[in-house]
Amino acid sequence: MNSRVAVIAFVLGTGCASDHKLLNDISCGEGTSLVGEECIPNADTGSPDGPPEETGSPDEPPPEDVDSDGYTVDEGDCDDDDASINPDALEECDGVDNDCDGDIDEKDAEDATMWFRDVDGDDYGNDDDVRRDCDRPEGYVDIGGDCDDNDPYVNPGVEETWYDGVDADCAEDSDFDADGDGHDSAEYEGDDCDDGDSTVSPSAPEVCDDVDLDEDCSGLADDDDPGTDPSTMTIWFPDMDGDGFGDPEGDTITQCEEPIMILDADIDFEDHPDGTYVTEQYSDLGVHFSGSAYGIVGGTGEGDPGSWSLHGTAGSHFLGFNGGEYLETLTFDSALSAISVDVSRSNGSLDGDSFELRTYLLGELVDSVLIMLPAINTWETVSVDDSWFDEVQIQGFGSGFHPYGVDRLVFGMASEGAGYTMDSTDCDDTDSGIGSDC
Repeated sequence: MNSRVAVIAFVLGTGCASDHKLLNDISCGEGTSLVGEECIPNADTGSPDGPPEETGSPDEPPPEDVDSDGYTVDEGDCDDDDASINPDALEECDGVDNDCDGDIDEKDAEDATMWFRDVDGDDYGNDDDVRRDCDRPEGYVDIGGDCDDNDPYVNPGVEETWYDGVDADCAEDSDFDADGDGHDSAEYEGDDCDDGDSTVSPSAPEVCDDVDLDEDCSGLADDDDPGTDPSTMTIWFPDMDGDGFGDPEGDTITQCEEPIMILDADIDFEDHPDGTYVTEQYSDLGVHFSGSAYGIVGGTGEGDPGSWSLHGTAGSHFLGFNGGEYLETLTFDSALSAISVDVSRSNGSLDGDSFELRTYLLGELVDSVLIMLPAINTWETVSVDDSWFDEVQIQGFGSGFHPYGVDRLVFGMASEGAGYTMDSTDCDDTDSGIGSDC
């Protein structure tokens, strides 16, 4: 063996025993072995140096969410350059597949329009025939509320014609309630006395006003209506000296209009038994009947020239009646404080007939006196005293009466200057020169 062959044999014989031997001038470090002409890490042998590094090529990078909307293309994002487009987005009517479901501008789009079927072509549709879509379907409009889609003259855009029984404007209200206060016109079987004023109806409160408006349709207004709201009334203080300043300690009256100051002037008809009608004798004093055809004359009482008889117009039955119920009413412009009426039961055979005298002031009952007349030709005198009234009702029940004569009438007169005022600062109401400067 020559020397060259011996050296090669030696090297081959010893290179398998150590990783640190030179082979072909290549030296591998610890934990590696020469494979071919490369140093390859050894398999894991549980050495304290830890597991060997993995071999092979690295994995591909995960798909990227370009628009940062939470979805990648692999996860269903059909436009990864627009964050408003992804499977969780709401579909809109914009010509774009916003929710990536493959459809564009479908009927359930967020801003899809409700379309109403318009059969009569009046541009108002039927609320019971509705479609939802981004585009208007043929024969549909975007305004509903048509209560009769077969009549082009009935829809919410038509001006209502009242009292014809047709709800032309589709307001779903009564066609007989023009003012909309919930009450039909009294002219069409309702109870609204003024269907042109929504503040007037049986549901409205009666209040004080300058025109005596009957707000609650009771037939009475302001002070004549017992239902008038007292919070709208005025507290009036007596002004005896007529200086415009009232007595704060005086008897007040709460009502709408300024009260009339009634003083007992003691104008007694017994002082004037001359047969002159009251409308002639006392008209200059303001004492007269209002709306009545009756006069009061003196000197006609049977055996009593000082009595006063009530006489009616031709054909009236004021002097008597023949059975049943009898009622007469006298009204006065000036208030009375006393009246006495002589009454006799002139005929009939039944016991238990009655006669009643009632007095009223401003429509409210003041006094009532009832007497029984057990037999015919029974005389009674019915009197009311010391209470102001402007209306007298004489009523009888039974077989026959004769309200024979009025013995006494005492009128109250308003003295000049005296009255009422809203001002309560008069410290001396007996002197018109002394007002609130006390």
